[in-house]
Amino acid sequence: MDFVDAHRLVGWGLTEVAGHEPERRGELLTEAELHLTEALTRCRRINMVDREPDVLLAWARWQRAMGDSEQARKDVEEALAIADRCEYRLVQTGAHNLLADLALDAGDFDEARQHAEIAKERAWCDGPPHCYKPALDRAEELLARIEAEAE
Repeated sequence: MDFVDAHRLVGWGLTEVAGHEPERRGELLTEAELHLTEALTRCRRINMVDREPDVLLAWARWQRAMGDSEQARKDVEEALAIADRCEYRLVQTGAHNLLADLALDAGDFDEARQHAEIAKERAWCDGPPHCYKPALDRAEELLARIEAEAE
């Protein structure tokens, strides 16, 4: 479990850093790919369904950073299918926020709004005051961006 989490977090972190360091982008994304591959391989080898959606979301972020929106969407939808089946609200929130980002990338404001609204609802967990604050903030940020760009 710890190795899966460690590889996922390192891969996700390197993907995020690559977006801020253009001169090292290729190197960072290559290293991220190695860690994410290891995380997913370990996860599937021992059937760790509880960790797989998080790894798939990290892969989707990596695919988006690589410019492959189609594969990113497939990875998010696979993660979301597991999250829906297992009722993992935090993964559902992350997945819908990422789907909103992908829809915005494609210029589809209606789809982006739909996913951001679902993410916002999922982020509330058991209702106020209980929420997943980072995901809630992201969903609200996306909704504000959608409103600003749609006008």
